[in-house]
Amino acid sequence: MKNILGRLIISAFHGFLLLLLTWAWLGSYMTYGDEFLLVKWSSTVKRVFLNIDEDPPANRFLFIDLAYDKAIIPREDGPGNEVITDRAQLSRFFEISGRQQNVARYIFCDVFLQGRSEWDDSLELSVAKNANLIFPIHKDENGLLLKPELNVPYGIADYQSNRGNTFLKFKLFQDSSYHTVPVEMYKKLNDKSFESGLFFNYDKGLPILNSVIIDYPIRNYELMDEQEYALISLSELLMLPEEVIINEYLKNRIVLMGDFKNDSHQTIFGPMAGTLILLNTFLTLEGGQHRLPLTWFLFLIIAYTNLSYFVFFAQKNHQNISGKQNEIVQRYPFLLSLIGYLVILSSFSIFSYLIFGVHINILIIALYLNVLGLIRNLREHSGWKEAAKNWLIYIKNEYFKFY
Repeated sequence: MKNILGRLIISAFHGFLLLLLTWAWLGSYMTYGDEFLLVKWSSTVKRVFLNIDEDPPANRFLFIDLAYDKAIIPREDGPGNEVITDRAQLSRFFEISGRQQNVARYIFCDVFLQGRSEWDDSLELSVAKNANLIFPIHKDENGLLLKPELNVPYGIADYQSNRGNTFLKFKLFQDSSYHTVPVEMYKKLNDKSFESGLFFNYDKGLPILNSVIIDYPIRNYELMDEQEYALISLSELLMLPEEVIINEYLKNRIVLMGDFKNDSHQTIFGPMAGTLILLNTFLTLEGGQHRLPLTWFLFLIIAYTNLSYFVFFAQKNHQNISGKQNEIVQRYPFLLSLIGYLVILSSFSIFSYLIFGVHINILIIALYLNVLGLIRNLREHSGWKEAAKNWLIYIKNEYFKFY
């Protein structure tokens, strides 16, 4: 009895360490190709086969395409001209949207206001008439914020791509002075405020992730191909009477203004406009997928405790497998055990996502558990040195090639 209790205590303690490792890994940008596939298919199963997710209502949003609304201004850092979004048309639009205070619930104008134009003063005056409005700012290669010269409200709109130049995670808090665009939208539209703690930030009293995997409630094809949501160019919109613009297009809607043709970034679901990525990050926050309930921690503690018990104390039995199968087990023990851990952890991640909306990064934990298994089984395999060498070469070539 004491022996069993001691094993359970060791397993529970190790399960807690795995939980801390999971938390640290979830908070980082790092994700590997295997996990991209897992995230993609678990999201597809939840959305298509289980039909758990509902599409956001179409009448909640208005998408305004700025792809063909351009103007030319002189370059500031040399001879010649540069192309920018037409600020005369932006000024006219914000003049209309500001005639009735808060006619639109929120406006995100995804235009980085670089350079100066003759319409800047007019643009500033029209922007000031809109209460719920935000522009993006970005950081340079040294991490310094690049702010526009115009006096407009703004938030950070930077996100990084992972392996294969594919975007997966968004870092919610990137600067101590300025919020990111999705966080600012979430706070304003839901009347929320995040609480700072010693180790975590909190929302509704629950700890939250700093980096969240985006679920993409609105896909690019739904907007561009199937036209499930209202999409209109700015110049086309401004041809309509002001009453029509206000009452039929802006009223009670979240307005997203951006270049939906050319500002494209690779995601696990294919190319997607940057403005749509930021909107989906906001919708992920609204869905609560950044919050970690107590039941999620309990689930992982129980799952990791059982897995730790298996790693440390389970007895292996190869008596019921055929000679050829046993030969494969003897030849590739470490690779097979790695695959086994990946399968188990994948099931944990899928369950976590379906129930709590949180994906788990599995590769590093699987590698770590496999190393523990390697240490435990050193004496059980006569050719363990050669097998360990082959395993390390495989891991290096598969996961740690840097280009």
